Amino acid sequence: MGETIVKDKTENIYGITSEMRKKARERLEKMIQEQGIKRFTAKDFQRNSDDGQTQEEIQAEVDEFLQMREEWREEDRRLREERE
Repeated sequence: MGETIVKDKTENIYGITSEMRKKARERLEKMIQEQGIKRFTAKDFQRNSDDGQTQEEIQAEVDEFLQMREEWREEDRRLREERE
């Protein structure tokens, strides 16, 4: 009984019902079929990479950017505190 209550609450946490999800999924699949869109795979990503980077190199760049972003946020917090 408790599991059902929790499940119902988590499924509708943003006001989205299972019927809404189903309709949205059907619309998406219809658009995909009408426009002839293929699923994008990891192989496609590697094939379409402009400069031939490996997945590890790309991940390293992403990690570096995330570190820089965190440093920017820390700097912004520090500057706000100094102003106050």
